[in-house]
Amino acid sequence: MNQNDKIPWHVLVEGLIAYNKEAFFHTLFSAICKHPSYVILSDLETSRKNEIIDQMISFYEGREDFEKCLVLMDIKKEIIACL
Repeated sequence: MNQNDKIPWHVLVEGLIAYNKEAFFHTLFSAICKHPSYVILSDLETSRKNEIIDQMISFYEGREDFEKCLVLMDIKKEIIACL
């Protein structure tokens, strides 16, 4: 693949969220729980990390899965603490 043909990361993520939000959030939540430091210390912009986590929190609030919301809120606190 040509360097100019690469899909920007945010476009890929938005496509996955739109295509199958439940599967995407389930997979992402599992990865976050197993390796929180990857999320906390990644070079993705902090605002973008928070935006995705906020979308996940809203999704899980709608499902009344508040335990997952708590985990995600703790990750957000860690992200802010690392600024």
